[in-house]
Amino acid sequence: MSDERSPSASTALDPAATFLGHPRGLFVLFFVEMWERFSYYGMRALLIFYMTKGFLGFGDKQAYGVYGAYTAVILGGMLMAAGHLLMTFENTNAFFTALALLICGNGFFKPNISTMVGSMYPAGNPKRDRGFTIFYMGINLGAAMSPLLCGAVGETFGWHYGFGLATLGMLAGLFTFVAGRSIARLLIGATAVVTCSGMVLFAWGSPVELGVNAPIGIALLVAAVVAIAALAGGGLPPALGAAKDARRMEHPAVEAIRNQPVPYYLAIIGTTLLINHVVEQGSEYSVISMLVGLFAILLPWLNARNAVYLGTATLVPAVAILVQNNAVAGLLLTVFGGLAMFKLAADAYQAPKIERERMQVVLILMFFSMLFWAFFEQAGSSLSNFTDRNVNRVVGGEVITASEVGQKRESLKITSAFLGREIAGRQWDVKLVDAAQGTANQFIRSLPKELSDPEIQQLVNAQALKTVDELIAKRKPAEAKSEES
Repeated sequence: MSDERSPSASTALDPAATFLGHPRGLFVLFFVEMWERFSYYGMRALLIFYMTKGFLGFGDKQAYGVYGAYTAVILGGMLMAAGHLLMTFENTNAFFTALALLICGNGFFKPNISTMVGSMYPAGNPKRDRGFTIFYMGINLGAAMSPLLCGAVGETFGWHYGFGLATLGMLAGLFTFVAGRSIARLLIGATAVVTCSGMVLFAWGSPVELGVNAPIGIALLVAAVVAIAALAGGGLPPALGAAKDARRMEHPAVEAIRNQPVPYYLAIIGTTLLINHVVEQGSEYSVISMLVGLFAILLPWLNARNAVYLGTATLVPAVAILVQNNAVAGLLLTVFGGLAMFKLAADAYQAPKIERERMQVVLILMFFSMLFWAFFEQAGSSLSNFTDRNVNRVVGGEVITASEVGQKRESLKITSAFLGREIAGRQWDVKLVDAAQGTANQFIRSLPKELSDPEIQQLVNAQALKTVDELIAKRKPAEAKSEES
């Protein structure tokens, strides 16, 4: 029986390929995963506000539905970077396509990088668990940094800059993964220094924020120094992530269909006729059926590799439409999730006693896992809105009364979406937005309660412009004095 002090030959790591007892490639994957989580949580910190306060103007119910459909499917790198980048464009179709790219990309990325971490350790090696602990530290570090940077940038300078920063994070992780050792070390060091500097810069002048940002920045710099030292002696193993049987990717994706194509194509024709009978022609659902039908026709004649590429290209527009129509997405998830649970329960019932008992434990854990993730994802939707609307985040500022808790903060109608735009002949900057927001909440209390939302919006905008006029009027004498001096 082997232990850490006397590992057997089959479980021991090559000392020349390790750093601090772990494979050197682990420290590359640490930063790859850290930047992926940075981009994910950075986007998540802005997503719900972008839908409710940005150009989309969604209500809470619609925004929560879209957010739920997005987080329900955990489907690699370039797709996710493209998705983050596409979010910088103010276009509804671009927005939903970006979400679809993120969903599909995450499915390629997330399972494979964790598998790579495990595959670097020989089976039974006692340090494997510690390696995953180090890897998860990268996840936590990326998740901790992203709201402090992407959230601050997005709500200070505009949504596009926040999503753009998330894109840069994803690209930094990708380039670290594919680049050679020298470039990877340079990237790790440069991104750590720039990120740490940005966190300190945004918190400068606020001791509380600096006290939060500084420890995270220091942890990032320490991790970068360790990773750079580790990569001095080697990087990712050349065969890491390679298919066990590369020839399998060139085989037909579904060979059995080629042998009996007639029943398969009859089934496709029948399904297509049924869908066309039920679905309105020209609707988005007919587009989904057309894309899926095209993929189904070509599937028997594709090898496994091309089937993955074409399947992804088909899936992205289909997922974009489903996310946009989140009620349909929820129904599909419920149906397929229920069928999967029923199949697992049926298999458990038919299994031998020991397997059945283990399957019962798995089903119970799955149930509580669903509850956990349902509550966990409130952090990016309802809890974010509650905090934004009801929690006073300024020390020593306005005190929120009990009657205001749970009420809509109408001052949010003057939002950071105004930043950088020319409205009523004026270029809006941070000071103008802050001035407009400062009086809008007080002004809204004097309005009759029977006013509709569009009427409130119009009046609040008018009050905001009045406030801006007053601010500009005060600025001009001060600017003139400074020029004279």
